[in-house]
Formats: sequence, structure tokens, C-alpha cells
Amino acid sequence: MTDPSRPGVAASGRRRAARRGPAIALIPAVAAVFGGSLAWAGQHDPLAAAEPSAVDEQVQPEPGAAAEQAVADLTARVRDARARVAALTATVAEQREAAHAKQAADAAQASAAQAAAAQAAAAKAAAQASAAQRRASAPAPPRVHVVTRASG
Repeated sequence: MTDPSRPGVAASGRRRAARRGPAIALIPAVAAVFGGSLAWAGQHDPLAAAEPSAVDEQVQPEPGAAAEQAVADLTARVRDARARVAALTATVAEQREAAHAKQAADAAQASAAQAAAAQAAAAKAAAQASAAQRRASAPAPPRVHVVTRASG
């Protein structure tokens, strides 16, 4: 493994072997720690069912009354939520109707503006036509002879 062109190769091989020795020696110790932690976890299961004590039995209230109260509270909350939904639905419907009314008013205003513009264009076209007719009926002016070069 020694390469004469690379003098540090043999030294790095020795260093590598020196690092591998302690690492291989640590493998059994790491396995023992892992096995011990698994054993401890098996003995200390937090989800294991514990036996109910006499104190726990005395503290627990009657399940029927608590369940009925919870159902009554939830029913009241459902009624309140439904009332809020109905109020919000009515508000949205009012806003939608107002938006449609505004849109209809804007469309009517735009239609009126277009009608006024069309009427103005028709009046302008009629005025131009009458002016052209007047020009056509007028006699033509006499021709003037113009000399552009000096005579002489």
C-alpha cells in the first residue's frame, strides 16, 4: 500500500488503523447501553393501565349529569352559531342586492351617455351634410389667371 510518489500514504494508513481500534472496542458498550435503555422502557410503560384507587372513585362525579350538561351547552352553542350564520347570510344578501342595484344604475347611466353621444353625432352629421349642400349650390368663383414668371 505504499506509493513512492506519495510519501504520506503509509502514515495515513497507520493513523486510520489507530482510529478504528477504539471505535471497534466501543461497539459492545454501545449495544449494552441500548439494550439497557430498552429494558428500562419496557418496565416503565407510561400507558400501562393503572388500577383505580379509592380516591379516584370518590372524586369522579356522576357521569350522567356531566354528560347532560355538556350536551345542553353544546346545543346552545349550535343554536348561537346557526343564528350567526343566518345573520351573516342576510348581510351578504343585502350587500349583493346593493351591488346589483349599483351595477344596474351604472349600466343605465352608461346607456344614457351612449344615447346622448349618438344623438350628438347624428346632429353633427346633419350639420355637415347641410353645409356641404350649401357649398354645392353656390356658384363657382371666376377663374383667375396667374402668371408665375416675369414677362419680358
